[in-house]
Amino acid sequence: ELARALRSDSKKQGNWGEMILGNLLQASGLTEGRDYVVQAGTEDGEGRRLIPDVVVNLPGNRAVIVDSKVSLTAFTAYVAADDAEEQKRMLREHVASVRRHVKELSQKRYDKVVKNSIGYVLMFIPGEAPYVAAVSADERLTADAYAQRVILLNPTNLLMALQLAYNLWQSEMQSRSVGEIYTSAERLYKKFTLFAQNFVQIGRGIRQLSDVYERSEKQLTTGRGNIISQLEGWKKKGLTPPADIPDALM
Repeated sequence: ELARALRSDSKKQGNWGEMILGNLLQASGLTEGRDYVVQAGTEDGEGRRLIPDVVVNLPGNRAVIVDSKVSLTAFTAYVAADDAEEQKRMLREHVASVRRHVKELSQKRYDKVVKNSIGYVLMFIPGEAPYVAAVSADERLTADAYAQRVILLNPTNLLMALQLAYNLWQSEMQSRSVGEIYTSAERLYKKFTLFAQNFVQIGRGIRQLSDVYERSEKQLTTGRGNIISQLEGWKKKGLTPPADIPDALM
């Protein structure tokens, strides 16, 4: 029943292709909402609403569009055909269907309307056999698609491309971590130099204060002709002060 639906119902074919695309995205290690966005609507210069299947974000504020295009109707007829001529006819129709999808994607100009796009759209054909049949039957297919800024990918190649994006993000995150560590160390070093300058100034102030204290102590208690010895001399001459000088200063 599923096979019949996929052969005859283009809507179900599209849903099936998007499901396969979603599975590959999950398998790649990328995170939805951060590394890629599903069916993010945008508008072209003429006000048309365009909804690419997936926009994959890349380091450096770049993006690549992935759009699933299923061509199964003619392909399944080609596989099921018993007559050689019918097989050839269905294979030509299959190739023509793929070319129509390429032209359709090219005319949408996703590369122009999606901000920071790399300039090419990845057209995903969700099936190894349909992809191989098309590119084998038409040697110019991939080159002609590329000339229209469309890159044809089967599941294996798309998964490799998505994993490359994942690895790029891992490298970017590591670089950011190193950069953040360097920035933090730089800030800490700057704070330390300011602290060291203040510490040196405090030391100088303490030494200056100590020098002043020693000079004052000599003037007060230990130096020749100090103030306390003179006051004590007045006591010996009969002066009766209202309070005694602290013992610590004697």
